[in-house]
Amino acid sequence: MCAAVILRDSAKIPGLADSKSLDSATLNRLFPKIVAQGIVSVSVVPAGLIDRRGLTEAVRIGFYQAVEGLSVRPEKLLIDGKDRFAFKIPFQTIIKGDETVPVISAASIVAKVVRDEMMLKIHRYFPQYGFEIHKGYGTELHFAMLREHGVSVVHRRICKPIWEKLHVQELVF
Repeated sequence: MCAAVILRDSAKIPGLADSKSLDSATLNRLFPKIVAQGIVSVSVVPAGLIDRRGLTEAVRIGFYQAVEGLSVRPEKLLIDGKDRFAFKIPFQTIIKGDETVPVISAASIVAKVVRDEMMLKIHRYFPQYGFEIHKGYGTELHFAMLREHGVSVVHRRICKPIWEKLHVQELVF
């Protein structure tokens, strides 16, 4: 999941921070404020694309799609992390930008809220995995459900932590 956000110059959204540091109530309070005071685009990167192209390349594709989806062409892109991109728009990568740059924080919040909502929808089709509880993150419950039910089409087969965890657990049993 990749998000691009342009905040209006007049935007005032107290509490913007790295989405990983915020609880769901705060995320859900900030999300509509970001949408109301900005221009937002989200790109969904399917598990199959990640498996075929690798995570880094799939994230690049997702970023390009999110930027292309904006209704206004940004003057400059501020991107969390240090990956290299080939945007035709001037850009700057900022390590830990989601912690320090409000517009990057806003994009991380949008991506997380939309992703978590998507996982709730996926849960309707794959209830046996408990996505409504763990939202696809690497929790003990998620690993237990993977051991019990195997990998579905929505799981990234190249996700190293999942496979390492499953392999270790299978050896224990």
